[in-house]
Amino acid sequence: MAVTAAVLGAQLAYLEGRRCGLRASAGESATRAGTGRSRSPRYGLPGVIAGRFLAGARTVVPRVAGSTTKPYQRFSAGSACAAVVWASAELLAGHAAASLTWAR
Repeated sequence: MAVTAAVLGAQLAYLEGRRCGLRASAGESATRAGTGRSRSPRYGLPGVIAGRFLAGARTVVPRVAGSTTKPYQRFSAGSACAAVVWASAELLAGHAAASLTWAR
């Protein structure tokens, strides 16, 4: 369920970035948008995967990828792989935390 939600959320944000550009993200400053656009072609697919694990970047990376017209197939493949790894890491962290004796 978490993987599906993560993939669908990233796909919708990518399509929003493709359709509206970065102006749809009202809370984002112009310098951040410029930095993201300049670094998107440089880091490419590894940037999409790493963006899944950074809290602030998780919402911005798909929009930047869409606004810079990163190929949809490459973005969706990277996003799906990152979502599987991210959901697995979160599940394992929750399981490890639940098994701690002081947490009970």
